Amino acid sequence: HMQWPISPLVALGLTGLSLAAGAMMAVHLRQSGLPPDEVRRDELIVFATSLVAILGTQIIVTLLKGDSSPGLVYLSLGPIVAQAMLTSALLGPNIAVIGVTVVSLLLGMSGALAPDTVMAAWIAGVVGSHAVNPIKQRSDLLRAIGVQTIAHVILVAAVSISVSKPLLEIGWGIMWASVAALVATSVFWLGLAVLERLFGLVSDWSLLELCSPEHPLLRDLTLRAPGTYAHSVAVANLAENAARLVGANPVLVRTMAYFHDIGKTLRPSYFVENQTGDNPHDNMTPALSAQVIRAHVGDGVELARKKRMPKIIVDAIQQHHGTDLMRFFYNKALASGKTVLASQFCYPGPLPKEREVAIVSLADS
Repeated sequence: HMQWPISPLVALGLTGLSLAAGAMMAVHLRQSGLPPDEVRRDELIVFATSLVAILGTQIIVTLLKGDSSPGLVYLSLGPIVAQAMLTSALLGPNIAVIGVTVVSLLLGMSGALAPDTVMAAWIAGVVGSHAVNPIKQRSDLLRAIGVQTIAHVILVAAVSISVSKPLLEIGWGIMWASVAALVATSVFWLGLAVLERLFGLVSDWSLLELCSPEHPLLRDLTLRAPGTYAHSVAVANLAENAARLVGANPVLVRTMAYFHDIGKTLRPSYFVENQTGDNPHDNMTPALSAQVIRAHVGDGVELARKKRMPKIIVDAIQQHHGTDLMRFFYNKALASGKTVLASQFCYPGPLPKEREVAIVSLADS
């Protein structure tokens, strides 16, 4: 451990190393092929979580200084593993592994953690980043805690044996490492909720909560437009399988499909899947029919925004028809012999911008 206050030269060296590590992390993110605005957001998340992990570890190490309880140092695995789990749940394991590598190396270099603890922390972090992917239901969270705890036990035992620690210390180390696993999962759980709000992101867990039949928008859809609800579930099943095959996010696709037609709740009888007898379009001009049909997109966007749905779901509602032509009503208008503008019978767009929206759009058609 370094003696504080550290010399200005050492501080300068550590600052240089930290900046170099940060720069390499930024370069790695830029090479990931993501759009520039997403790269900036991801950078912020990685740097924020890394900073908190380093601070958390430093605080634990400082509090434990002078405490000679055996194995207590393994509590410091908590913040590092929490960081790995958080970045993985939000940005995927590839980025999480880079983040945890940089944090472990910097903590080792600064003397905050001994080399054996750095090794344990790094492997535990990598395990954590894969243990939370995917987390789709409560049992997955329990599985993540289980995997994490078992990994900590094996790691601490292996690391302690490799540096010839006495048996009693190994036993205590294993216990404190298990506590660290529980702490890390709790911090991950709280941090996920905070970061999702801050950066407008959605994890698979949040998406699954939205898919609950108890969601007010879905409940309304079931009651007022049962045909549309059945159609949305069919689109979801089709789109989810397609997403899985092309490596898109199946949970995101399912959520988009459930909500893509919620705008039909306002005027359900104008849509064929909800009609039982008369068709109101029989007594309307084709242009008016097209206007009513087109309105379900705008209505859906408005309903979703009122309920504070994630932006990505609102975008899916807005883009799921792209700039399609309502061919049936367009042909009906042409048949009447009047001059017809095709633009009157097109959806306002824009075209799908994410592949998940494109998949829903194809399944819908």
